[in-house]
Amino acid sequence: MTDVGSKRDLRRHPRQRLDVRVRIAWQNSLGELRSCEAACLDISSSGLSVAIPESIPHRAIVHVRGINAQIDTSASVRYCRRHGMKYLLGVEFAGGFEFMGNAKKPRWD
Repeated sequence: MTDVGSKRDLRRHPRQRLDVRVRIAWQNSLGELRSCEAACLDISSSGLSVAIPESIPHRAIVHVRGINAQIDTSASVRYCRRHGMKYLLGVEFAGGFEFMGNAKKPRWD
């Protein structure tokens, strides 16, 4: 039985809390390269979520590079929601990557 107010977790892969900083880079609607530093909130084998200072459009392709972790990959924006003075950004990794501790290693399938 589920509590009335609870939400069911529908994610395909389990998430792991990850306290690292990443740099997110993308092109805006004018084709200009934008980037910002972000606090990573959690990670799974298929994506991660971060807190960022500005909005990024849904389905935008971003590049995620770890500042103090071995993350270096492209991803697609799944959601970007305002949360107080920041935005919560969820991205899905493009291609095969496997999360390994505080590093992501390519998975060659």
